[in-house]
Amino acid sequence: MSNTVFHVAKNNSQLAGTYSAQDIAGLVAQDPGASFQVWREGMASWADPAAVPEVAALLASTATPAIPVAASGPAAAGKERAAVKQLGFVRSLFDLSFSSFVTPKMIKAFYIIGLVLAALGAVGALVSGIGSLGTGLRYSRWGFAFLGLIWIVLSPVVFFVELALVRMFLEVVMVLFKIKENLDVLAGK
Repeated sequence: MSNTVFHVAKNNSQLAGTYSAQDIAGLVAQDPGASFQVWREGMASWADPAAVPEVAALLASTATPAIPVAASGPAAAGKERAAVKQLGFVRSLFDLSFSSFVTPKMIKAFYIIGLVLAALGAVGALVSGIGSLGTGLRYSRWGFAFLGLIWIVLSPVVFFVELALVRMFLEVVMVLFKIKENLDVLAGK
């Protein structure tokens, strides 16, 4: 049992590295509100930790409530951080210690805003291109007509480039938050 290693996913995001059954029981105890899934070689699919016999036995042994003791040190700080992570969006806005982050909760909204702005930019480029093409053809200004044609052809390219840049930026931001989350898990070990 001690040689068995598992891969762990927390809230539908796989954690880096491999974990023992004891590590998984510790992760679940540290963040009981999170959704965990585990997988090891030989399993058909990902499963709840309580459904895996090696982990279930450890979870059952840690399920008995302990007598509350005033805690201090890194372990207490890790539990305090886990409690703060549960803050809602509005309470996170007023968290002056910045221990609860708003950005991961807002990342989808930021992406939608970026998508809309990229679409508006592409539509603007298309309308400008059509206007320049029409002006160039009407007044025999072939430079305007050529520029309009270029804008019409490039407007979808502008859309995809802008959207890719927004997506890459937001992915970098989320990677930083995932790094922080994994460092918190390592600090709690």
